[in-house]
Parts: sequence; structure tokens; C-alpha cells
Amino acid sequence: MTMPEQITPTGDMTVQTENLCAIFGGCAKCPGHAKAIDCGLVHLNPDALVFCIHGCHQLRVREKA
Repeated sequence: MTMPEQITPTGDMTVQTENLCAIFGGCAKCPGHAKAIDCGLVHLNPDALVFCIHGCHQLRVREKA
């Protein structure tokens, strides 16, 4: 399991993105979002909300019939 040492802050310091599937050990175990501190990530704001950016969490646009 590879974990980043630190998240690079972008814009709003309370919301960040990361591949949480890799951190939590797979898509089936990934909650989709979590606090930075609960992910074991070093962040300026430990209560920052981190959303998973892995493909399994992406919405698909339905094709029109």
C-alpha cells in the first residue's frame, strides 16, 4: 500500500481529493470520502474532507435513447 506523505493543498483547505481506494486497500473497502486524519494523511487541516478520485467512484453519463 502506497500512501502519500502529504496532500498538496488546493483552493479550499477543508476539501481535498486523493485515491482513497489505494489507501484503504481496494475499492470494496473504500468509503468514498473520509477525514484526512482518518486516512493517515498529513494535512494542514486534519479535519479536511478527502474525496476519492478513483474511477470506481466516477458517475457515468447515461446515453440518450
